[in-house]
Parts: sequence; structure tokens; C-alpha cells
Amino acid sequence: MAKSSLLTLKKGKLRIGDQWNAITIIARSQTHVLKAVCEFVENSIDAGAKHIEIIRRKSGGETALEICDDGNGLKTTDEGLPDFQYVATHICDSLKRYLKSREREGVHGEFGIGLLGFWSLGRQLTMITQSADGRTFQMTMKSGAQTYSIAAIPGSIGHRGVKVVVGPLHSTTRNILTGDRIDKYLASELRDRIKQSGVIIEIFDRITHKNRRVVPREFEGERLSELKDMATELGTVRVELYLTSPKADQVPQVSLSKDGTIVKRDIGQFENFDHAVWKSGFFTGNIDCPFIDLTPGTRDSIIHNDRFERFCLAMQPLQDAMQAILDSLERAETEKASVQISRDVRKAFASALAELPQTDYLWFDVDVPSGKPGGAAGETPDGLPNRRKTQPSAIPSFLEVLPGEPARATISPKFFSMIQGQSHRLQIHVFDDKNIEVKEGISVLWSVLHGGGTVAKHLFETQALYRAPAEPANAAIAADVVCGRWQARAQSKIKVLPPEQSEQGVSVGQGLPNYRLVADISGAWRSRYVPSKNIIEINSTHRDFSASKVSFATHRRYVGKLYAKEIVLLNFPGVSQNETLERLVEVLLKTEKQL
Repeated sequence: MAKSSLLTLKKGKLRIGDQWNAITIIARSQTHVLKAVCEFVENSIDAGAKHIEIIRRKSGGETALEICDDGNGLKTTDEGLPDFQYVATHICDSLKRYLKSREREGVHGEFGIGLLGFWSLGRQLTMITQSADGRTFQMTMKSGAQTYSIAAIPGSIGHRGVKVVVGPLHSTTRNILTGDRIDKYLASELRDRIKQSGVIIEIFDRITHKNRRVVPREFEGERLSELKDMATELGTVRVELYLTSPKADQVPQVSLSKDGTIVKRDIGQFENFDHAVWKSGFFTGNIDCPFIDLTPGTRDSIIHNDRFERFCLAMQPLQDAMQAILDSLERAETEKASVQISRDVRKAFASALAELPQTDYLWFDVDVPSGKPGGAAGETPDGLPNRRKTQPSAIPSFLEVLPGEPARATISPKFFSMIQGQSHRLQIHVFDDKNIEVKEGISVLWSVLHGGGTVAKHLFETQALYRAPAEPANAAIAADVVCGRWQARAQSKIKVLPPEQSEQGVSVGQGLPNYRLVADISGAWRSRYVPSKNIIEINSTHRDFSASKVSFATHRRYVGKLYAKEIVLLNFPGVSQNETLERLVEVLLKTEKQL
């Protein structure tokens, strides 16, 4: 390999050209005022505090904010004095960086810049704590100033911890830093840290005279316990996810945190997680990763290094599991919608068939009396005839119940198709008004009303054999029933087909078909009829199916159009393209007003 011909003239180390300018840039990098308050609270938790008080008050007409804790306080000098000087002169060099791994457990600070966040809050910061012998000292910094001052002050804060006072607050921040907003932010931002540490955080708003205790926010929805924590070589990624539902005013999100502190409220904002599951609105909760590296300035984003890449790889199985849940949920919702849409569509077609030419549309056993489309007596809740009323009641044999006077006669089958020249058996049943079958004293006169063919009695008085004509036709058979002085007529309608159409498999008297969804990614078809099951299959992966789901009404109309297409193809096989389209328009005209 050829050596480089470049001559190195000098080597050196990068350094800050203007330290004060660098400090200014760091201090101004925190633009989220609530996050700046959160940094002070986290410093208290890192110091082992078990109780933190946040006080909002007015002094001399100006608003100030105090954060008081009972933690371990500041590091002291050899003389036992709080080492304020180290804090002020070691920006970007936090003492927490030098803690042993066991000591760092539960500690977040590592950059030594959180204190400078007060620039975004107010004009001055005062930090107060005690020395080893109980004397009280304070350090004062001013926003935008290079200097700091340390002084002994009278009195005592009464504990070993630290009190931080920021004030006066800027006019742009004092209306943001209300007790209510601080409460809500900390309850979400420090949710897991509060739970893990057991710290009590209380807010005393002396301006509004409202006090509150920060309670960790709980997620809404059903906990997905099957989604477990994920162990990696760098640490365990903790998973707490819930199944919820999108809301009109707010889309549920999954947050990302490090050691219990929120880093990003919506993990879907990262390009690596630009996936539908994170933006679906069906998941909420939190993912906690202890080994990711945060951006130092704002600590609300992640450094895209090897650690982040390993985190992304570890998340892939979880993302796949979430997608499987989302797919299952979508299938369940689609099936639920399909049941309702199927009822609506079948009701619309039951009504439409009463208005369409009965001699043409003979395929479906739907009895809607003329003049009462879709609303005949004895119909089911979905608008279809209640077929159970056309069958004899199941009367136990040990009950000696005798039939009453005849009330109605039914013919079976009522609608059917057959091949020209073939034969098919027909039968009459007579029932009284209690739905008990009458079997004695019945005589039937069979006749062909139109369409050709012959009909004659077969085996019993109530049976006949119809032989289809030699040519395709739409035929009708009448059965005039007499029982004593009672008379009635029943009709059966037949479509006679040529032999080449026998494979169409049109079912006999099955009623209007339902539909079911079939996922055929490679298929370009939208719908198809399955004769053996009397069902219409609809391709749920077709782009038009997906596009129609923009609303329930649009989806219902799409299914209705496919339904109309299949009914026309069934009723008019082998006709010209023009005739098929004319019939389709005819059916759509009658049904779309119902859909």
C-alpha cells in the first residue's frame, strides 16, 4: 500500500479559544424552562434527597423559585466549608463523573452544566448550604455575568441539604413556571425516578395558595405484560407499554428515558424509529435504556453512536411484536366493522331486490313483499326475512298437539337454477297460525306459469317433479293448494341455464350471501363469488380496499359496489359487456340510496 505523500507539519490538541464564550453558549443551550427546573430536582435526587420542596413566591414584587432538599449537600473543603468554588470553576467537569460504578447507581448528572440552566429562568441564582459545623454559606451567580461570590450568612436552613433560589424570574418565564405546570412536568419527566428513589416532591405555590405533591403519572390503557424487558450486553432495556386508543385531542405516544428520566416524549421522532407502530396511537408507555448517551447541552436527545445503534438493534424484536399486536387489532376492528357493513349491505340489497324485475333477479331466497321494501313483517333486525318462521316449530313428540286451521303454504325451493333438460323436485308445506304443519286433507294442483317445461305430481300429493325446457329461460311454477275450504297459491322461480354455464355453480335458494376478507397480496382482483359457500370474498390487500377505509361510510359504499358487481355477474352470466354495465347501474341505483 502506497504511503501518503502528505507531510505533517504539526500536531496538537483542541482547546477553547474563549472560555467565557463557551460558557455562554452552554448556558444558553437550555431553552426549556421546565427542563431547567427538572435539572435542579435531579441534582437533589442525585444527592440522596428523600424530600424536596419547590416553593413559588413573591419577594419585593418579583417572582422567585426555591428548590430545597434534605440531601447530602455539597462536597466540603479540608476546613469543612462547602466547596462552592469547585462548583463555579469546574463547569463541564462534574464530580459525579469520578464516582465508582457502585456509587453512580441511580445518579444522572455527568456534565457539570445543569446549574447554568438558571440563565433561562431568572436573573440570579443563590445556592445556600451549611458547613460541617452548622454555619450557613451561600454562593451567588448572575445571569450573563462572569463572576460569582461566596459569603457567610446568618441563620440556618435546618438540614444538611441545599437550597437553591432563582429570582427574580424573567418576565417570559414567570407565567410558565406555575405550580400546576411544574407538577405535571415532573410527574411525567421524573415518573420512574420518583418511583425508584421513593423521593417525596412537594410544591408550595405561595402566589396562588395551592399546595400539591408530585404523583408519578400513570399510563392509560391495558398493560402489555407479554412485552418483556430486553437484556443486552450493555444493560437491560426496560419496557413498559400499554395498549390504548387514539384520541381526538392527543395521540398517545411512547417515551424514551434514561435511568427513569425522560429523554424524548415521543420515540417516533427519532429517524431510527420512524415506523407506523410508534405513530399509530394505539401504544403508550415508556422505554428506559440505561446505556444511551445524551446530548450534553439540553439532555433531551441522544448521541447517535455505537451505543445508540445497539439500542436500535435490541428494539427490533420489540417493534416486530408491537406490529403483530397492531395487525391483530386491525383484523379484529376490520372484522367488527365487516359484521356491521355486511348487515347494512344485505339489508340494502334485500330492499333493492323488491324493486328490481323479479323475473331477472332470481338467485337469492329473499322474500320482500312488493310495496314494503326492506321492512316486511317477520324480518330479522338486519332487515332480512326471518326464515325460522317459514319452518315448522320443533314440537316434542310426547306432546299431543294437533294442528289448527291452515294459515299459509310455502314451496321449497323457492328460487333455484338448473340446466336445460334436467329435472328437479319441488315440495309444498302447509302450516297453521301457530307454525304447526298441517299434513292431512291437502290437495295440490301444479302448473307452469311461464318459461316452459313440464311439472307433474311426484310420489306424494305435496310433491312434484319439474323438467326444464330444452332452451334457457326464466320459468315460474305455481302450486294451488286446497285444504277443505282454505286455498292458497305458492310460486317457485327458476332460471334455466345452458350446459356451458353449469360450472358457474349458482347455489339453490341460499339467500343473500355474506362476505369475508381474504388477504391476497399478489392478486389484482377486488372481489369474487364462491358458489359452494354462497359467500363473496373481498381482497383486503387491494389498494382500493385500503383507500376506502378513510371512513366507515366510504368503506361501506365500496363493499356495496363490490356486492352489486357480484350479484350482476351471477344473475347475467355470458351477456354482453354493455348489458352487464346496464344491469350494474340498475342495481347501484337501487342500493346506493340505502348505503
